[in-house]
Amino acid sequence: MLFCFLFVLSIYFAARSLLGRGRSNEMLLVYVFMALATLAKGLIGVVLPALILISFMVARREWPMIAAAKLPLGIPPFLLITAPWFWLVQQATDGRWLNDFLFIHHFQRYTAGAGHRQPFYYYLTTLPVDVLPWTIFIVPALIAYRPYRRIWQTPVLLFFVLWFISVLLFFSVSATKRELYLLPLLPVLALLIGNYFNDLSAGTIDETAIFRWLASVNFTIVVIIGVALPAVAWIVRPEACWIFVPGSLTLALGGAVAVRFFRQRDPLKAITSIVLMMTMLLLSSALWVFPYLEQFKSPRPLAVAIKRIVPATAPLYIYADSMNEFNYYLERDAMPLLSSPAAIEKLLGGAPTSYTLIKGRDLKRLNMVAPQWVVLTRSTGSTTWNLVELKAPPAG
Repeated sequence: MLFCFLFVLSIYFAARSLLGRGRSNEMLLVYVFMALATLAKGLIGVVLPALILISFMVARREWPMIAAAKLPLGIPPFLLITAPWFWLVQQATDGRWLNDFLFIHHFQRYTAGAGHRQPFYYYLTTLPVDVLPWTIFIVPALIAYRPYRRIWQTPVLLFFVLWFISVLLFFSVSATKRELYLLPLLPVLALLIGNYFNDLSAGTIDETAIFRWLASVNFTIVVIIGVALPAVAWIVRPEACWIFVPGSLTLALGGAVAVRFFRQRDPLKAITSIVLMMTMLLLSSALWVFPYLEQFKSPRPLAVAIKRIVPATAPLYIYADSMNEFNYYLERDAMPLLSSPAAIEKLLGGAPTSYTLIKGRDLKRLNMVAPQWVVLTRSTGSTTWNLVELKAPPAG
């Protein structure tokens, strides 16, 4: 979210400068916010804004935008903000960090995947779910704003369309795909839906039958989900039934109020009720649901159990998994990675006792690890972890 905030600010000031809506020196703020976005999440802090702006320039064939970008003036503040931290962390890691940062976490993840390989169309299946409950308004909004040929004559509309298409295609081409990567798209969809409701309220566009039908059916389903949620929770997890009651009431009441306003053809009150419903749902989830689900998803409970077993001075390794948060929760600067069975064999040949975290599926393939060496087994999400105590065999 921090990255998205900084990314949107960089796009905002770039659009103001290039579309003549602000002062020309606002372009320098673009480089400042791109630098901060780069520190927050990596090179996409530069790549995404550049991709959007280049796409816009090419589509409009406005080559003077190259000069308007003020690269000679913008690059120095960008480097002034980013370079010190990159240099310091590179020195602190004896030159290893930059290679991992660029090669593994950027180029390799983009081209070869990093455990989240999905087909090209993956985001077309996940984005509509992520935008709920607002997804249903996208279809009537797109219908209402026809014909689309005027987009090419309206720079602001073209800018937002290219923003959406550029980011969607960029991440669709990537071998690694995760739903959260599309957060930079949500402001575009939010502006589309917000403008649609604003025009409905102002009467500049008419409500359509498909709008009223989709809205009524969707929020009737929301009411049904709210009513059924405690019963489902009681069947699946009886001890957690009460946790879902606040969210259940929020969905049932909020959905019913929204349906009423849609039938009264009052879109402004309807969207206000939906916003309040979503806000209350988020609060109830943060206070009760998420803390309950933490035990099934977060690695922190497992880390707490590990700290009770493994002395702070004992070596602790992790096998065949470079993408994890255990070193953070275990308060260790680093957890050395064992990448092969040979590395396990080498530890067994050493003198001191050491510990290794191994996934269940990997443990089955490590014949040299005796079952009695497993001192802790626990699942985090869909992954089962084993804490293995490795001791060197007795002499002789």
